[in-house]
Amino acid sequence: MKISFGFLAAGLLVCCTPSQQTVPGPSEENIDPGNDDKPRGDLVQILDSKGNTLCKVDAGASCTATDAGILYGIFTPGENQSTAPAAYRLLSPETNESMAGTDIDNQGYEPVFARTELGSNAYTLNLIGNPMDNARDDLMLYGFSSDAVTETRISSCGFPYAAMTRSGDKLLIMNHEMSRPHCDKVYSYDQKQLKEILSFPEGDKSESLRSIYGTEDGFYLLRLHIDGSSAELFADRYDSDCNILSSKSLSSLITSAALNEGLTGEDALAQVGMHVAGFRVVDDRYLFYENFSMTRVIIDLEQDKVLFSGNDLYQMSTGSGRPLFYKLQFSESDGLDIVGIKDGAVEHISSVPAAYPSSSGLLLQGISTSPCGNCLYRFSTPTFTTSYVWVRAGN
Repeated sequence: MKISFGFLAAGLLVCCTPSQQTVPGPSEENIDPGNDDKPRGDLVQILDSKGNTLCKVDAGASCTATDAGILYGIFTPGENQSTAPAAYRLLSPETNESMAGTDIDNQGYEPVFARTELGSNAYTLNLIGNPMDNARDDLMLYGFSSDAVTETRISSCGFPYAAMTRSGDKLLIMNHEMSRPHCDKVYSYDQKQLKEILSFPEGDKSESLRSIYGTEDGFYLLRLHIDGSSAELFADRYDSDCNILSSKSLSSLITSAALNEGLTGEDALAQVGMHVAGFRVVDDRYLFYENFSMTRVIIDLEQDKVLFSGNDLYQMSTGSGRPLFYKLQFSESDGLDIVGIKDGAVEHISSVPAAYPSSSGLLLQGISTSPCGNCLYRFSTPTFTTSYVWVRAGN
């Protein structure tokens, strides 16, 4: 979904200005679990680390590892359709039980990369309505626990490339408000209160947010500063009271990483302005960055140094656990490469669970990790048959 929806960025405004509307208040309610009706399409297996079948899910599902199990969504618009019904379930793969779920009408987009855990709940953002028309679309937040689903409207002027993270005991949500005039805003949400905490107005010099990542005592904001025809990307560090503590330019590092991956000078410079699918900071030092274009990079913020760069064959893992870059495999000749940070150094992981025998022809197509260490791997065969391997933390 990351790549196929990338065309949208060109048609939407790069920077936003503040809304004249009042902030929509929390409109939260408990939602009855969705009906576990028959799957809409073909089924794929979820295996354990020894290759035993645990359960099956719809082949069109987007699956994310959580501490409780697997959060998956089914959203398959037809040809020339911009919206479609969507179904979400929180699944225990070991028992094959759906703990909570809901069905959504008229969904236009889900930023799967923004799914986030807070406490015992897993959350996802959903844009309701056609993202390609001029009508306003609600940006909704759905929370899944072991026995319930909650629904909260974040904004009535939603944008597809929203971002979400956990900071302490709150969720932080970044949105490009598609109101008139436009605005980039950050909201906090703690299950009781939705509050706007930052707003970036448009002017001769503009700030356009690209992503957000939370820590226990604050957060990092990825901010594009636009001055006329020039743009510079910054990583800003905030405390929990929204006081800015530091700001570091990333433009030269991202440009050099893009040049290292074979982009021309002009294309490399353009990378800093792209919308962002993955943004994480490990140990308040190691920054993971993935945009919707060609650049993936790990940066040492203390040493102003690129530790790893990759092209669009590398994707960032989903979920709220350990961030990893993995190289997509399309044939058995493609080497396995999973990249992370361990003990302050880049680690290249070249093995996967035992359910992935090297002679099986399985090709790595996805990784999702949860805070406690659960992992979900997605594999494909050369004939595009999909299967998953679920590894509980400690197994």
